[in-house]
Amino acid sequence: MKDNDSAPIFVVGCGHSGTTLLARLLGIHSRIGIIPFETNFAEIWPEPCANAQKFFSQCAQFATCCGKARWLEKTPTQILLIARILQHFPHGKILLIIRDGRDVAYSYLERHGKLDGGIETWIEKNLAGEAFWKHPNVYLVRYEELVTDLEKTLHGILNFLGEELEEDMLRHHEKPVYFFSSHLEKPPSLTGEHHPQYRNWQINQPLFDGRGKWLRLTEEQKHKVKLRMGEMLIKYGYARDLNW
Repeated sequence: MKDNDSAPIFVVGCGHSGTTLLARLLGIHSRIGIIPFETNFAEIWPEPCANAQKFFSQCAQFATCCGKARWLEKTPTQILLIARILQHFPHGKILLIIRDGRDVAYSYLERHGKLDGGIETWIEKNLAGEAFWKHPNVYLVRYEELVTDLEKTLHGILNFLGEELEEDMLRHHEKPVYFFSSHLEKPPSLTGEHHPQYRNWQINQPLFDGRGKWLRLTEEQKHKVKLRMGEMLIKYGYARDLNW
């Protein structure tokens, strides 16, 4: 092991970008315990305080009870509050995951029926996170690299965290987890009351390549995406130009 650092780990990113997948993969590691809910602590406690410290002690105790040396917390929306996370944990490790905005917009449309909501959310969240891409406590993870070269991507992440890759992480689907539901079966729908079960089924599947779903957008929808996020897509390396 390169580093026995026990600093907590935080996963943030725009919704529909793979935050749950990333947390699930890291939770397989023998030294990393996942807090089983989104705490949103940086909004609850804007600054360090006694109540925050008490909560963080409980997180550490939870990890210890699970036989883990450190803990991981995933609240995607805290990509807007990275500065606050660092106030609480100057030595904390933040994993910021990004994904092609076109696929994020399509995913929002598929799940919520709102393309505009996906577009604006992707822009807002990623502009906030971009300011911290080069911060020494922040590591940028691309969803596309995670699903196409899992081992190499995990090596980079774990090197940043001071941990070693464990073979079980490459077979994560062999160990069931219950993040959103007590059921592992695929439900009849991915929306409404079935959504928690669908998400739990989804994260228990073998890793799949979710790239390119945006190709299902209509030409009118693509035009709307280009107008709002086209330049950011080029800047982030997801498109060469607007001819797609």
